Amino acid sequence: MTWPTGPDAAPAPSAALYPEVSGFYARQMQRLDSGDAQGWAATFTEDALFHLPTRPEPMRGRAALESGARTAAAAIAAAGERRRHVTGMFVIDERPDGALDVRAYTVIYATRIGGASRVHQVCVCEDVLVRAQGGLRVRSRRVSLDDQATGQTTGQTAGQAGGQAGGAGHAGRAGQAAEAGPGRSGPGGSGPGGSGRPGPVRP
Repeated sequence: MTWPTGPDAAPAPSAALYPEVSGFYARQMQRLDSGDAQGWAATFTEDALFHLPTRPEPMRGRAALESGARTAAAAIAAAGERRRHVTGMFVIDERPDGALDVRAYTVIYATRIGGASRVHQVCVCEDVLVRAQGGLRVRSRRVSLDDQATGQTTGQTAGQAGGQAGGAGHAGRAGQAAEAGPGRSGPGGSGPGGSGRPGPVRP
């Protein structure tokens, strides 16, 4: 996503668009965090692509996303933890065809049951949203992690993570798996397609 300024800057989204997009992400991330893998996967298009820095190839389609989210949820539960994806700071650009380019920050919190909470991951989600089936759906998601070195390739990151499977999003420190939400454990970090840290599936 580019950041034009002055006369080339993209027009501000309509007043109704920002709360619609915000509400979409709130519902999507809460489905992921509650373990509703099927409901979370349904917020993507049937042919969605989910790019994670911990995987050499993108995850493709709802079936793969749902499977990853289920794996991540099981790993998190087995570790006796909970995950919470907090997504915001939306920058929304509307394309001429009505698709939306959305860039957002996601902070993933991990809490040991009966213990303290901690920041598990911080990441950026860059999504393309389209209107389908009566609402917004993610057609593509690309997650980048704040602890990923500038210029570091997907393959390098995956190698350093030990090639472990995980989960928009983003199983992190609880045992990586599918989302962020996918990221290392989701929409970015705690979702389908995780890394090698004991945590979950993000942005």
